[in-house]
Amino acid sequence: KKVPSKRTIAVKIRFLGANYHGFQRQQNALSVQEVIEEALFKILGQQTVIFGCSRTDTGVSAEEYVFSFERNTTIHTTKNSCDTHRFFRVTYHQVFFVEF
Repeated sequence: KKVPSKRTIAVKIRFLGANYHGFQRQQNALSVQEVIEEALFKILGQQTVIFGCSRTDTGVSAEEYVFSFERNTTIHTTKNSCDTHRFFRVTYHQVFFVEF
């Protein structure tokens, strides 16, 4: 049985930060990271920790922000395979794969 290789998936997004307390997950406030991880759970069916390219302060928006996560399985990124916009409360620009 062939085991799929681990892949790093990077996603470029934009978000309006008015309703969030920064990018990084927080125990006492809603963050962009929390929203994205919850959406990925709905899409992928498993807990996924994401790694952001930087942190933002409360209320700060981003025009181009990149986060990444690792997967052992294939993710189909065509519009027919999964309507990710209904899960994300942020807008994504691009999904790209990084092989290590």
